[in-house]
Amino acid sequence: MEVSIEPLVQYGGGVSDYDVTPIQNAVATFPEFGYQEYNRLLEKVDTRSWSFKPNPFSYYGNRIHYTPLWYPDDMEYTVPVYVFDSWTPGGQLYATVSKSLYIFDDVLNDWYIHIVD
Repeated sequence: MEVSIEPLVQYGGGVSDYDVTPIQNAVATFPEFGYQEYNRLLEKVDTRSWSFKPNPFSYYGNRIHYTPLWYPDDMEYTVPVYVFDSWTPGGQLYATVSKSLYIFDDVLNDWYIHIVD
């Protein structure tokens, strides 16, 4: 699963650029860990985009998260991303966004053995 977000803090009404800090942190949590034990801190890719850090287990260093083989099929796999640490004179701004995908089978059904000539 790939996650990429582009948070934007908008303000007006006499608030200047110096009164609001940009987003400083984004964290993704996962259902296989009960949304508590294992979190992945997202990396700021450019001025507005955040994404997973390159996965060391990905052959090409892709910014992905692998779903576990044991995760049940016929389930929705939802990953919430918490965006926070944007500070204003009134306090901290934060938001939660989530991305879902539907798991309808497992990887073992895609594997097969064949002869290579």
